[in-house]
Amino acid sequence: EIFGTRSKEITSTRQLKKWIMRMYANRTTAKTKMNDASSRSHCAFILTLHKKLADDTYVRTRFSLIDMAGSERASKTGGERMSGTQVLLELQKLMQAGTPEKLSIGAQGLLINYELTNIAREVLKASDCHRRGQPYQAQKACATAAQIYFCACCDGRARMGAMVTISQSPQ
Repeated sequence: EIFGTRSKEITSTRQLKKWIMRMYANRTTAKTKMNDASSRSHCAFILTLHKKLADDTYVRTRFSLIDMAGSERASKTGGERMSGTQVLLELQKLMQAGTPEKLSIGAQGLLINYELTNIAREVLKASDCHRRGQPYQAQKACATAAQIYFCACCDGRARMGAMVTISQSPQ
């Protein structure tokens, strides 16, 4: 099981609305120099619809909305520039104390950038495999939940409608 994931069977629009509100409330944001509510976490809303057709055929459709934390520059967010070792030491200390939510802005930025870079690398790898007519195999060793999810979308069996990047910071 992936840390922080929740799954719920929903049978009405009222339940769906309630679940979306709960999901939105669970987003992690923090004030940075760039904006007052900078997304500090990734959030995935994955709606899986199950349907049994008249001929007893079973159909499953999955629709995903993903809110990814944006890339970070320590100089723009006000976070301290940190090395990977510094971030891991800070994270280990906070996990032992039971307070991982107190991770510094600088550490959050490094982790966000690391994950986004690895996702981009896998998307490029999938594109290259497709161009050469080879099957793409997502790397799962050392991968985060977001990487595993996005890489699974690149195996040629999924349709991706749009990928949009929006900056809330003034330009």
